[in-house]
Amino acid sequence: MLDILRDKIGKDLNVILDVFNSYWNLIFKARVSEANGKVEEAINSLGDEVA
Repeated sequence: MLDILRDKIGKDLNVILDVFNSYWNLIFKARVSEANGKVEEAINSLGDEVA
């Protein structure tokens, strides 16, 4: 179960939330380092498109 969540979302929700908070503050250079999960990859792609 945890492996599926890690593959779909990512390994650390705190990092994901930190990046979202940066985006909220209009800092679009923040990234999830070593993104492996689908959500992590999508967050980094969003940052690339906006920046």
